[in-house]
Amino acid sequence: MAALNVRESGLNPQIAAEKPPTRVVSLVPSLTQSLIDLECDDTLVGVTQYCPRPAGETQAENIGGTHAVDLDKIVTLQPDLILANQEENDRADIEALEEAGLDVWVSFPKSVQDAIETLWLIARVFRVVKEAAQKIVLIERSLEWVQRGASQIDARSVFVPIWQAEAPHPGIYWMTFNHDTYCDSVLTACGGCNVFKHRNRRYPLEAEFARDFPAEQAGERDTRYPRVGPEEVLETSPEIILLPSEPFAFSVEDQRRIADLLRASPAVKNDKIYRIDGRWLSWHGTTLSHALAGLSAYLE
Repeated sequence: MAALNVRESGLNPQIAAEKPPTRVVSLVPSLTQSLIDLECDDTLVGVTQYCPRPAGETQAENIGGTHAVDLDKIVTLQPDLILANQEENDRADIEALEEAGLDVWVSFPKSVQDAIETLWLIARVFRVVKEAAQKIVLIERSLEWVQRGASQIDARSVFVPIWQAEAPHPGIYWMTFNHDTYCDSVLTACGGCNVFKHRNRRYPLEAEFARDFPAEQAGERDTRYPRVGPEEVLETSPEIILLPSEPFAFSVEDQRRIADLLRASPAVKNDKIYRIDGRWLSWHGTTLSHALAGLSAYLE
């Protein structure tokens, strides 16, 4: 197999190979699901413990978690392509795999359009364009239909925490996301308006909550996932609150506690605080089709 040029900083790496990959390790659950849906899962020789499995028997080995991969095991599997993601996998692991002479495709979609482009790229790399075209085009048409419907109504203001923790002040707080993320793009496509769309993460933690606390320069640190407390959430007056099942699994008890803390918000007053499938917001790829239907129903 000819060498693959698959190092990607975001989208559309130039990939050239004499034949499609036949031994693939996926470090990304959403891409594993996409390979299954596009009927390329027979190439999988290694997947993470969080990845879905094909309906039938599979020989894919468990290579650990997305942030705790078994590098030696991956090398032993001798994959001709490794699928990774800039947000979900550790840079040190990716560099170690590359230093071992393995080809790694590092994806980083930040929008629904990026996700669709990635699906077309998978179809081209695995030489299944003809077979996959109908499924991908259906997702494209579904996106167009949902966006057209959303454009006919006023966007609903939405708060979506994706992690929960506590600090001395303000006590309980949540991590959310801003406009520069795939999560925001999916929410927007379905008719939601992220109340923290324009909020950047501040460093250190105290700078998030004490407005007179001087923030550090972020440098190369990620500012796309701000941390917010109850007071700041209430100021945005969200009409809907969505509690995803991952990466933090919000429980029924968490839902009750959040409803109490945010009881003055329109969302709680109108009983519009919902626990949802977290894959709708964070799994790019073919899962987008489920997100378009599921999220739209909650945002109507």
